[in-house]
Amino acid sequence: MERARHGPRFRLPTEAEWERACQAGGDAQRYGAVGEIAWYKDNSEGSTHPVRMKTPNAWGLYDMLGNVWEWCADWYDEKAYAAGPAVDPKGPASGTHRVGRGLEPPRRR
Repeated sequence: MERARHGPRFRLPTEAEWERACQAGGDAQRYGAVGEIAWYKDNSEGSTHPVRMKTPNAWGLYDMLGNVWEWCADWYDEKAYAAGPAVDPKGPASGTHRVGRGLEPPRRR
């Protein structure tokens, strides 16, 4: 028990941290052609895939887009960007859903 309290600590990234990591410090929405960097509905055959099968970003991070959702520490609020600071916005202090990044949400029918 003592060791668990003093071992490595991890946390979810904020949405702003996730975006910076995904863009590798740049400002482009994507770091390559979507089919070369991500699994998505048109190339995934409806299934997840092993990591590192697509091209990494400039920081060597794989699968930042597509394949699976990645949770962020922020609570979802559709107005958070308009109301929050431009640099490293934290989002609301509470909510009902966490922000998910990396995969296009399913469209409602």
